[in-house]
Amino acid sequence: MSQAEASQDVRGIGKFWAAIRDDEAVAVVSMRVPNDVDFKQYQERARALLECVSEDVKHGEIVEIAGGERVFVQRPNHANRSKRKADAPVKPKSPKIYKLARHLS
Repeated sequence: MSQAEASQDVRGIGKFWAAIRDDEAVAVVSMRVPNDVDFKQYQERARALLECVSEDVKHGEIVEIAGGERVFVQRPNHANRSKRKADAPVKPKSPKIYKLARHLS
């Protein structure tokens, strides 16, 4: 799927951490927590849980694209930060898109 396809008719489902295996999101945990939960502790435990499935854990968003297909879109850290000369144009990285495992779709 091209980036152009991913940017058309996209509906965000939510932010998640995902365990990635063979370019596929095989397990996900939501980043949404109640206000009374310590987010840092939740984050550490969620990532540790996902690392049981795969050492490759990413953060991003699950989106629904045209046709109802859901994909995991990894968001790059600090998209506009780069090692560049002051007069060079900013060129943010493109987000990486992973299919969701069949049991998550």
